[in-house]
Amino acid sequence: VELSASFHLFFPSQLSKDTIKQTIDFHKGQWALGGRLSLTGNGTLLQPELARFFSKRLALGARLSYGDDFALRTFEVGFHLLARYYLTIGRKKKIFGEVATGYQFLALRRGSDG
Repeated sequence: VELSASFHLFFPSQLSKDTIKQTIDFHKGQWALGGRLSLTGNGTLLQPELARFFSKRLALGARLSYGDDFALRTFEVGFHLLARYYLTIGRKKKIFGEVATGYQFLALRRGSDG
């Protein structure tokens, strides 16, 4: 059994009086905060991420990761750089493609074998 949740929050570069909009628009300078949390019977995975928009479609950022696998007795930590390109579908929906690269470190946990 696995329980997994992802979230993304978008923060405007400038506050405006009208905070409820009919369309979803991203702007240069806007920040996006998000990540993923996954819980299983064997371990956990936490991946927070932060990105900044450099145009209304392109966001660049970074993701940290921490994972623990109790069955394999391993843990991992990592750092990744990411680039996202957003496309608009209709007035209130967006999809994105993502390219990421980074470093992941995996280690065995010490413990008794019996």
